[in-house]
Amino acid sequence: FAVGLLAQAARRRTPVLLGSAAGAVAAALLADRVAPGACAWVLAGSSSASPACTQALAALGLVPALDLRLPGPGGAVLADRLLGTALDLLPDAAPDPRA
Repeated sequence: FAVGLLAQAARRRTPVLLGSAAGAVAAALLADRVAPGACAWVLAGSSSASPACTQALAALGLVPALDLRLPGPGGAVLADRLLGTALDLLPDAAPDPRA
């Protein structure tokens, strides 16, 4: 399901904030194989304590927004809050919905 969701999001040009769990990173890796270039629409929320996740993110060319190396999920939630706050502070940086 996650692979299809990521591949379809890329086709629709919808950005995705990726969690640091092994399943999420594996899904991103497979989605990029199914739909080449899908990882261009993925932002890694946080780094992972798992070496496999770190290698998969490197293979995709993704640099995590936060370098927390958390042992479990949660980094993407923190990155989401941080990105939302940054957009609130910079209202002119928000994309024009008419564009």
